[in-house]
Amino acid sequence: MTENGNEEEITLLIDPCSNDDVNLISFVGNKVVASSENEADIERVTVSKCIFNLDDPFIKAERGKVWNGVEKTLAEYDSGDISKNSCLRILNDYISPQAQFSACAIACINSLAPDEIKNELDLVL
Repeated sequence: MTENGNEEEITLLIDPCSNDDVNLISFVGNKVVASSENEADIERVTVSKCIFNLDDPFIKAERGKVWNGVEKTLAEYDSGDISKNSCLRILNDYISPQAQFSACAIACINSLAPDEIKNELDLVL
């Protein structure tokens, strides 16, 4: 209820068609996390994670494979085992709109990649 005694609806689910809402969800490894420290946003991510079954064991495992693949590619680039162009080609495959779990790949790249790699990629969902 508001101060005037009116009912106020609070949105608890993330709208997957809203970029602002989608950007509230991020990933660390195979875990879903809130990208905001706002308590209401954290609650929305928590509720959405449950309702949308984002912690399903299969889904978590697949997200983990994507995160590990991106992490491995970045490590190979850092060690000089692959060229910058090879690294970018592989990462572009992970973040392609057609790729499964591309949001997880984008979160991994944003967390771990050097700026020289990030600046060459389209990291927008």
